[in-house]
Amino acid sequence: MTPHTRISSQLDQIRQTLQSEFIGLDQIIDQFIDAVTPWCMLQDTQTRPLVVNLWGLTGVGKTSLVRRFLQLWNEEEQVLWFNLGSKGYFKEILNSMQDLRAMDGQPGVIVLDEFQHAKTLGPGGKELDEPLDRMIWQLLDDGKFLYINHWGDRHDLEELINGLELCLEAGVCIENGKVIAEVDFFSNLFGKYSQSKHDESLFALSERNVNLLFEFVKSEFKYKTELKRYFHQLNGPELLDFIRKVEQSFCSTKEINLSKSLILVIGNLDEAYSMSREVSADQNPDTLHQESQKITFSTIKEALKERFRMEEISRLGNVHLIYPAFNSTFFREFIRKELGEVALRFQPIFPGQLTFTPAVQDMLFEEGVTAAQGFRPLRSSIRLLVESSLLSLMQAAGFPQRAALTVDLQDDRLVLRDGERLLSQKVLHLPVREAKRKKRNPQTLAITSVHEAGHALVYILLQGKLPKKVSITSSDAYTWGFVEGERLTDYSSYDSILREVAIRLAGKKAEQQVFGTESITTGSEHDAQVATRKLLDLARSGTLFFQDLALESNYRGGGDLLFDPEMEKEWVSTQLEKAGNLALQLLETHTAAFRALIQILQERLSLDAPALEAALKASDIEVAALLQFYPAAVDYHKRLEEYMQQGNKAQSA
Repeated sequence: MTPHTRISSQLDQIRQTLQSEFIGLDQIIDQFIDAVTPWCMLQDTQTRPLVVNLWGLTGVGKTSLVRRFLQLWNEEEQVLWFNLGSKGYFKEILNSMQDLRAMDGQPGVIVLDEFQHAKTLGPGGKELDEPLDRMIWQLLDDGKFLYINHWGDRHDLEELINGLELCLEAGVCIENGKVIAEVDFFSNLFGKYSQSKHDESLFALSERNVNLLFEFVKSEFKYKTELKRYFHQLNGPELLDFIRKVEQSFCSTKEINLSKSLILVIGNLDEAYSMSREVSADQNPDTLHQESQKITFSTIKEALKERFRMEEISRLGNVHLIYPAFNSTFFREFIRKELGEVALRFQPIFPGQLTFTPAVQDMLFEEGVTAAQGFRPLRSSIRLLVESSLLSLMQAAGFPQRAALTVDLQDDRLVLRDGERLLSQKVLHLPVREAKRKKRNPQTLAITSVHEAGHALVYILLQGKLPKKVSITSSDAYTWGFVEGERLTDYSSYDSILREVAIRLAGKKAEQQVFGTESITTGSEHDAQVATRKLLDLARSGTLFFQDLALESNYRGGGDLLFDPEMEKEWVSTQLEKAGNLALQLLETHTAAFRALIQILQERLSLDAPALEAALKASDIEVAALLQFYPAAVDYHKRLEEYMQQGNKAQSA
């Protein structure tokens, strides 16, 4: 088997192993193996480092994947790992300089983790400059950089050399490492730092200077006492010559060539992953997954522009692996896998078969999944709610030795059963469920069911589709309920934005219709702000405003277009009124469906699209009629075809 055949086979095996161990990352793993294959195969002929970038939300397995790959690769190349999120990462790199020098001209792996923290641009595009910035970017460019080793210690060595030169010129005599003539001159310059009580002579090197020199010559002198004995054999010129050689050998400018390296850049880019700030347990992982899949190569480049200079972005190259957010399927698969590993870890206590019911899995999904934070929060919830509790259950049951046991959830209690027989139970603290319960009082449910029913109905009518989820219960501190949907189109037009604004205002209009104008709650505050901001941005952009005028530039500085506050206020107010009237009209026209939605939400609290459709049909609401009530969005492709056909007819006439 040739070396290349062996490596190819090894990489295929690594690919399979990684895909069996990492959930939801099959495509990323394929891309990663393909990206590093040229280095694995041809590292000896490489003339520039291979730079591979991995970007994604926290907790999606970027760092773990790299660590595991390097374990499985298990070749002789040296691996250096730098966490650029550490406040002292500059010192970390400096302390590893000897390791970098050892990689000079040799294949190796350098991992730059938390790379987003190495930004060179601050707020407003202000340039930030750190001493090691240039070294990092030279490394990413051609792998070669000039470095003055021990630059901090070099100053101390130069002072010592200059002082000894001055002393020798003034007649100071040093024999066997001790000052034996012109002691006062020497003391005035260096101080009486090491004079013995029983010896009037003075050692030529202080303890500090001995320590300084020892750091450079450890490879020659194993112990500091050995170095001191050597110094006691030298006279003045010999001692000076020794220190000069140390300075020349270890403190001169050197080029380090790491062009044969594989450089793995790992980071989180909030500018690309705008959903990264979401910490709600109510957030739908599937929606987040879909949004993350819209992130493209260009999105990453634009996000990098917020942190790095253009020439630096070019040095990162074009190999960018973009991690998606995990969907519900991946989270549930992770839960099953982790519970299987819990069962294995409990074999010393319980060697039989340990089974977890779907109710336990559903509870972990509800309590542990924060979609934008990956698997980390979920893993900690499993350890707390299951692993820790299971120890208590086993102990309370007297560590039963059965062929099989079942772990189930009843209400808020984790229970251990032998078949149908209850062995032990433990009440769990479930903060997400508890937060939802606190909002389930008659007053709150009445307001929220009306508000969210209004949003949901107008969404159905204007979007021509059912929302993904409607809920009147939430674990968020400032949210009572929500309607989760998606954009009508991938582009924006006046029509699509007006529909979005009408949906935003529908909750307030629903409260107005049921409770009256004076009883509208402040829960509509956020909706009104978002709607106003969306229209204000539209007015100022100059794109869709009904005259060829941009009311404000997106950029500050010379040449900015001025805006007219009165004009934009008048236009935005008119559009808000128009959208609000549309929402109110739709609610008044479809009172039967509105009442049905309120009733369904009060009974069911939370429904996804299939459940909502079934519930509406069970209430004798014609769902198809609702979906087709309002005109569909403009089909631009069809409009273009019609326009072109009209031209063809005109030419043939």
